[in-house]
Amino acid sequence: MIRPEQVLLAVEPVDMRMGVDGLSTLIQEMLQKVPCDGNAYALDYFVQLHLPDFIFHK
Repeated sequence: MIRPEQVLLAVEPVDMRMGVDGLSTLIQEMLQKVPCDGNAYALDYFVQLHLPDFIFHK
């Protein structure tokens, strides 16, 4: 069982399309922490819908 030392919660939504490398860089730059330091990082995501993607023409 994994037992993190701390659980850090994001206060703003994050674009999960960044992927693992982008999220890792975000943690390093914004929090000055190493992503594999034994802490758990809980991130909220946002979804940006583009209306043209959901319009269907007959």
